[in-house]
Amino acid sequence: MRNIVVIDAPSNLGLRPPAPGTVPGCYELAGALRDNGIVRRLGASEGGVVVPPRYDVDSPDPDGLMPGELTALLRPLVRSPRCAGLDTTVYDPGLDPDGTAGVLLTDLVVAAFTGR
Repeated sequence: MRNIVVIDAPSNLGLRPPAPGTVPGCYELAGALRDNGIVRRLGASEGGVVVPPRYDVDSPDPDGLMPGELTALLRPLVRSPRCAGLDTTVYDPGLDPDGTAGVLLTDLVVAAFTGR
C-alpha cells in the first residue's frame, strides 16, 4: 500500500515575477484542489504547507549555494531521465559589471552537464 502525503508548496519560480503587492495565481491552486477533495480522493494524509520566499529578481540571496555545492546538486539532476527541466537562477548582468559571476555560472552549468 502506498503512503500518500499532500504538501502545499506553491511557487511561481520559472514564471514571470508577480507585480508588486500581488499574489501569484499559482498560490491558489493547492486550496482549489483541496476544496475539490483531492486529499480524500487520493486517500492521502496532510503534510502541511511550505511557504517559499517571494520570487524577487532584485534581491540576490547572500546565503546561496557555493559553486561546488551547485555543481554537486546539478550533476545527478541533469543525468536523470526523470528530470524534464530545471531553473537554476536569474542572472542580472547589471549586478555583475565585470562579468565574473556570469563566467562562473556558465562554467558551473557546463561542469554539471559534462562532469568536468
